[in-house]
Amino acid sequence: MKIMITVNTMQEMGRLCYELGSRHISAEIGENIVKCPFDEGLFLSLNTLGFHVEKNGDDDSDNNSHTKIHQEIYRQSVSNAQGHTVTVTTHSETFSTSTDIK
Repeated sequence: MKIMITVNTMQEMGRLCYELGSRHISAEIGENIVKCPFDEGLFLSLNTLGFHVEKNGDDDSDNNSHTKIHQEIYRQSVSNAQGHTVTVTTHSETFSTSTDIK
């Protein structure tokens, strides 16, 4: 699944590229359409910022593999914590946990 963002002006394109770039999001840029991998937090954020965003496609495989990567990073961070509190922040989620690993 992808996010499709319609832009109408170069100023809007600049704002959008800034938002995507600051989050290190890959994008496919067309004349007035920008596509990027679907992420719920990004979708909501861009909508809140006033961009015209749409979900495109039914294929959820990109999002599932992306989510699995974040889950693996979280699992590794917790296993390496050894008794400390760990906070892991991803594109759209923040996890905190205390561990009792010795």
